[in-house]
This record gives sequence, structure tokens and C-alpha cells, in this order.
Amino acid sequence: MLIGEGRPPQAVVAADGLVGRDPLRETSWVILLRALCAAGRGAEALRRYETVRRTPAARLRRDLGLASGY
Repeated sequence: MLIGEGRPPQAVVAADGLVGRDPLRETSWVILLRALCAAGRGAEALRRYETVRRTPAARLRRDLGLASGY
């Protein structure tokens, strides 16, 4: 909604808060990446995309105890 109102910087702050509360929620990441792009922060959006791409796998390995090699 904030992006549509021409307020991408505020959208970035709001979406970043959503991601912080639930980093595995895909919808929040999509909103954040779109807000970053709309705010002219495409390079940061790409970096954050790489983070979200790795996060579920890392979380799953840790939750299953796979990070220690088991």
C-alpha cells in the first residue's frame, strides 16, 4: 500500500519490520524486495534476496541438527 502511495522509504521500514518478526514468511520478503526496488535500492534488494534464498535452508539444517554434520 505504501509503495502504491509513492512512499517506498516508509514501505521499506515497514516490510523490514515484518521480516524481522518472521524471517521465514515469504510474503514479507517479497514486499521488502519490491519496496527496496521502488526506493531505488536495487543492489540492496539483490543482496537481501541472496539472504532470503539461503535463510530457509540454514534454518532447516539447524533445526534438524544438520549443521553439526549429523
